[in-house]
Amino acid sequence: MVHRAAFHGERDLQRQVLRLLHACISEERVPAWHAAYLEDRIAIQEGRLQRYGTQWMQDPVDGRVWPLSLADVDHVNEWRREVGLGPMEPIPERGPALTSEQREGIERNNRWWEEWCIRRGWRKQILEASAKANDSPTKAAAGG
Repeated sequence: MVHRAAFHGERDLQRQVLRLLHACISEERVPAWHAAYLEDRIAIQEGRLQRYGTQWMQDPVDGRVWPLSLADVDHVNEWRREVGLGPMEPIPERGPALTSEQREGIERNNRWWEEWCIRRGWRKQILEASAKANDSPTKAAAGG
């Protein structure tokens, strides 16, 4: 229950939990990867690049799950190792296109998430333009 509140909660709550996690990590009470997940979550919600590659989203083109934009694809596994995470799952190859009905369902879910970020104060506007600018999730995962 605490995990759900921390990851799906309000901005101030998530930031407070992150500070508490860092304090617990410095006292060796929790593993560092707990903070890595929340740091990535906060970064993505703020429209920034994630460091540890823990946040993925289903792509409406083929339905496969792709990592959201990474700060540095060349160092992600090094950073993951430092906090006790295993290597990031390989980025999947592009799959066959979904039907328009399947695509619409995924797009609806993705829009809900973007709108949630706006309603909760994480973002001021929907960042659809940045998603469309990346012609492939692999390009987006590499940060560009």
